[in-house]
Amino acid sequence: MLPSQGTIVNLQALRFAAALWVAFLHSQFFINAQADVWTLPRIFKVLQTAGFAGVDIFFVISGAIMALTSRHLAPTLGNSVRFLLVRFARIYTGWWPLFALYWLGAATLGQTDGKSFVSSLLLLPVPLNQYVTVVLWTLSFELYFYCAVALLILLPKTWRVRFFAALLLALACATAIWHGQGHFTPAREAESWPWQGFVAFPLIGEFLAGFLLYEWYVRTRPTRALPWALGATVFFGLAVIYQKFVGKPTGASLDGFYGAPERALLLGGFAVCAVALALIARPIRGRLAVALVHLGDASYAIYLSHIMVFYALAQLLPVVGWPTRWYLPTLIVMLTAVTLFSRLYQRWIEGPLYRLCRHQIRQRLALV
Repeated sequence: MLPSQGTIVNLQALRFAAALWVAFLHSQFFINAQADVWTLPRIFKVLQTAGFAGVDIFFVISGAIMALTSRHLAPTLGNSVRFLLVRFARIYTGWWPLFALYWLGAATLGQTDGKSFVSSLLLLPVPLNQYVTVVLWTLSFELYFYCAVALLILLPKTWRVRFFAALLLALACATAIWHGQGHFTPAREAESWPWQGFVAFPLIGEFLAGFLLYEWYVRTRPTRALPWALGATVFFGLAVIYQKFVGKPTGASLDGFYGAPERALLLGGFAVCAVALALIARPIRGRLAVALVHLGDASYAIYLSHIMVFYALAQLLPVVGWPTRWYLPTLIVMLTAVTLFSRLYQRWIEGPLYRLCRHQIRQRLALV
């Protein structure tokens, strides 16, 4: 069963929400510290602090999309190579034009010391402080997962789900053992690379879970959305409790390396439930659906560009006399600006470049 257009709309809406959630998190670093944030509802601050969960949603959605795009491919070398090149093109065509702006800005401000030009350009796995912008760490895992799926395509179709299911189980067991041995602690952090820190990083399980979730959805055609809504609520609530009462007091916050196993379980569980809910729920229709598809298309650009756009606005707004102590209006301006910029960027730069590269790849490798 192929996904309905409504299902695609729901996933696009979720992608946009996840990207905006991450931007919401980072906005706090670009708004006047003296702004009247405490006049806002408490839930506002809780949601902002938890904005890194948008990354977990992205990972699960990515796994689901990879299952969708690869499940009907025959196990040939040509299909594997084409798949990998097209997916790499999707990442790099969206990033390289923005990379030029980021690197130019960093060079102008004299902030390129300690930054890796090559790793930032090619999205190679390095420590966070070596990237030209901090959000790039997730893309190295994205490319890594694409390589895994490209290899999976070489297997017979009947083996693929079983192989990824076994891989997820092995990753969960290895993570539990390493956690028990204290690998996700400051004392063992130096030993974490490359296994616990990248090759078998716990969050890779979110990609695998998304892949398996989509396969389950296609095979069972579930109709009950309520259990997944309840599951998302429970997992998110547990994550908030862990972050407040367990993680931060012990230095194992969910947004850091030391809390990665707990994050994969709690926020990964939340993200799986959220994506399942998007797949199963009644589809969004009408003009809103069209708008959400466009916004979903711009979600990658939102994720990549929001730091740059926020910095530019933080410099511009005081110049034009904007009262930055107004937290909520400033936030609305920032999120609106990054959404508009990203939509235009996706339509006029990212989208055309990707389509051109995809056409060239498929045309040149048509006979492989």
